[in-house]
Amino acid sequence: MAVALVGLFQMVSHRAALAQVVGLVLIENAIFLAAISLTYGMPLVVEMGVLLDVLAGVALLGFFVGRIEESFESADTSLLTSLKG
Repeated sequence: MAVALVGLFQMVSHRAALAQVVGLVLIENAIFLAAISLTYGMPLVVEMGVLLDVLAGVALLGFFVGRIEESFESADTSLLTSLKG
C-alpha cells in the first residue's frame, strides 16, 4: 500500500513527464506486489504476460516522453497547457 501511495505522490507532485512515468511504474509494481503477496503465486504464463505488459508500457511511455521533449524542448508538463483549444 505504501509503494502505491508513494507512486501516486510522485505522479501528482512532479511536473516532469519522466518523474510521472516513474510514479506510474511504481503504482504498477505495487499492484503486482499485492497480487503476489495476497495469492500463493501466479502461473508462469500470467507472470510472462505481466512482464510483457510492463515492458511494452515502459517502452511506450519512454517514446511519449521523448516526443514531448522533442516538441517542447522540455519534459515539464505545465507547458502542455498550450495545447488546449
